[in-house]
Amino acid sequence: RSVVVIFKTQPDDAEVKIDSQVARKQGSHESVNNDFLLSTDAPLVEVTAPGYLPFIKKMAVNNNGLDVVATLEHAPVEVRIESTPEGAAIYQGNKDLGAVTPATIRVPWDTRRLTLKAKCHADEDVSVGMPSPAGSTVKVEATLKKQARCRD
Repeated sequence: RSVVVIFKTQPDDAEVKIDSQVARKQGSHESVNNDFLLSTDAPLVEVTAPGYLPFIKKMAVNNNGLDVVATLEHAPVEVRIESTPEGAAIYQGNKDLGAVTPATIRVPWDTRRLTLKAKCHADEDVSVGMPSPAGSTVKVEATLKKQARCRD
């Protein structure tokens, strides 16, 4: 049967698939599909966008059609960190992330600063940019300054 599909997604240009058929393409801001063919009253809806975790859920068709309501959560960001010297511990705030450079780690999407700590070197704050394109690895490089009169 043919139904009306109303899209209410965040982000508003997310791709929507219904039972594996594309109902709205990635990048489209359309809010209504007036003629979508469904074979079931409880289709599997998938909402995806770069940089976000996917939303997958069976949704019930109502008398007016299908209302696709989904707010996607930001996916963690992958960060590749290299330092001179190697072996610096990686911190987020006061929390030791349990990794040393060089390393690839995953941090919450809104992380903007990490701190590198190594014996006999000054702590180095590094900025974490947004991945571009979304979903790609952010690369960070830093040189830690040696402290005077410190013995390894």
